[in-house]
Amino acid sequence: VKITYPTGGEGFVPGEYERIHWDAFGTQGTFSIRYSINDGFSWIQIADVAGDKRMLDWQVPNVVSSRVRLLVQRGSLSSMTEFPLSIAPLPKDIKVDKVCPSSMTISWTPANDTLASDVYLLGNKYMEIVGNTASTTLTFPIQNGGAEKWVSVRARSNNGLAGRRAIAVKWSGELKD
Repeated sequence: VKITYPTGGEGFVPGEYERIHWDAFGTQGTFSIRYSINDGFSWIQIADVAGDKRMLDWQVPNVVSSRVRLLVQRGSLSSMTEFPLSIAPLPKDIKVDKVCPSSMTISWTPANDTLASDVYLLGNKYMEIVGNTASTTLTFPIQNGGAEKWVSVRARSNNGLAGRRAIAVKWSGELKD
């Protein structure tokens, strides 16, 4: 038995569905699918799945944790996610508040008032972290304030929690006071 998704490091959102995938030989018996929010110290049953199936749609629980593991077990064979994954709500209402020639200020509604946030800006090819804050606003340097920009935010914490990044917001490129 081998879990193929998730493998760890992913950021999941409470209430959303994630499809767990695994590989295994044979079709006999059933698979027991479980999750842990404390790095495998204790397990919570998700479902038992017929031996001919290799996936399960899991509704992510309403918790916040950076130490989530998944376990797929059939008989004495089992597989656990290689690394922990995170569960955290998404930041919402991302807004561009101010754009100057050399800086940009954005704000958002936090995912959870106890979590900090990473702020992203689209670089040449990828979204890149331009700062992190415990606040709900951040001003960061940019080049060419009159050019189109894409920004996003994700929940984070100092204990390794890294939530999924919210869908990016496009700024068309004009300056804004």
